[in-house]
Amino acid sequence: MVKTARLLGLLTLLPMLLIAPSAALAKIYVCKDSAGNTLTADRPLPECADRVVRELDTTGITRREIAPPLTPEQKRERQRQEVKQRAIAAEMEERRLYDRALMTRYRNLSDIAIARQRAVSLMEDQMRIDTDALPNEMKEMKAAQAVAATMVNSKSGVAPMVQRRLDEAARMVDLRLSSIESRTAEIERVNKKFDQAVKRFSEIKSALDVERGTEPLR
Repeated sequence: MVKTARLLGLLTLLPMLLIAPSAALAKIYVCKDSAGNTLTADRPLPECADRVVRELDTTGITRREIAPPLTPEQKRERQRQEVKQRAIAAEMEERRLYDRALMTRYRNLSDIAIARQRAVSLMEDQMRIDTDALPNEMKEMKAAQAVAATMVNSKSGVAPMVQRRLDEAARMVDLRLSSIESRTAEIERVNKKFDQAVKRFSEIKSALDVERGTEPLR
């Protein structure tokens, strides 16, 4: 008899035990419509689809805020920001790799100066070949022009052999001038690269000296 009464008591409590967890998990969704009215429901409201929604628990405490979907313009702006952030991250990684290579390759500013001198000297030697050869080639072109000038008014005109000589001389002068211009620009580019290396090396070395408490780089 006692067992029967206890069993009946448990059966009476069972519905309450089943309901309690559901009540504890209940959620309340709150938002304001375009007129400023507060809307409340136990499930997401269609009227709140484009508005900020607060999700409350049964005690009225805000558990989270649900942002509205982004507008097309907001999506485009987010994409622009993501592209910008990726570019910044890539630039930072490139700088990190450059710094590591710079500090690995050179021990001090003297090493950079030696490397610069080697690189520039090679190009200056190559350009010197062009500048030394240029006067003779210009002389040859002027000589060919002079010969061609004597034939311009003749009945037969400039002889094919003379014209070929003139064309070849002019081509060689153009090649020399183009080569000198190209090497001059390359020397400028190399010097600029080493100027940047010196500046960045000095910045890194000075920062390291400050961290270590040693004498700054001079």
